[in-house]
Amino acid sequence: MSNISDRIEQIESKIRILSQRLVDLKAENEQLKADNKRLQYENQSSKNTLEGFSTKAPQSMMPLPDSDSIQFESTNVARQQIDRYIQEIDACIEWLTKNETY
Repeated sequence: MSNISDRIEQIESKIRILSQRLVDLKAENEQLKADNKRLQYENQSSKNTLEGFSTKAPQSMMPLPDSDSIQFESTNVARQQIDRYIQEIDACIEWLTKNETY
């Protein structure tokens, strides 16, 4: 009987740990979503500023370096990281959903 209670305590402990992990991942996910939204806004703002300069610049000026590709690359890296976090969070939520015992 003691073996069963020990096993139940182990399972309950794991559930508490996973529940806390879920809470932490959800909070991290929300933070990443906010960061993503801010970065998208900053990216669009930079594009708008760049477009404003390029339309006002005289034709004799040298063209600006392709900052869109640089921003696009860093934005893609950030998005890939956010996507990985979201996948991990979804996997944890799915696991908790499948393994909930009430």
